[in-house]
Amino acid sequence: MASQDSAKIPRGSPRGASLGITTCALAETVTNAVSSNIVPDMATVDVMPGLTFEKLVGSLLKQQGYEVGNMRASSDYGVDIIINKDKERIAVQVKRSKNKIARKAISDAVAGMKYYNCTKAMVVTNSEFTEDAREFARGTECILIDRTILQQWLDSSKHAQSVAAFGTIGPTNN
Repeated sequence: MASQDSAKIPRGSPRGASLGITTCALAETVTNAVSSNIVPDMATVDVMPGLTFEKLVGSLLKQQGYEVGNMRASSDYGVDIIINKDKERIAVQVKRSKNKIARKAISDAVAGMKYYNCTKAMVVTNSEFTEDAREFARGTECILIDRTILQQWLDSSKHAQSVAAFGTIGPTNN
């Protein structure tokens, strides 16, 4: 049986309408959270807009000591972000998807690596890679970051924020 409030919502209304939440409002909330360096959980990552996911990945890479640049709304030559650290220059393609990532994404990232004179390529996804994509990547300078590794990055980032906010807990010298 539907609740009294949900019965008043017209058919075809966006999900969350009973709470006054629209898809645009949700996207804006997630974007603001990422801009404020709030680390989302994987469920939030799975529904965030692609550009917001790119910003999140850039932020996570920055926390790992990379200089992050070349972030743009539309990718050129299969590259969304270029990162630098020491003598490495890496062309990064970011793919938020519900489906497994196919070989073409790796091929595009490797082509972008060459176009932008990078030493390596990287494809980051909230999903998994097809076996064909993994096999193709083995013969290239392409690093694959799948859902499992991305989750580790998110966990590490949350831990770093916790330590920054509260300090480490250990023995005191009183």
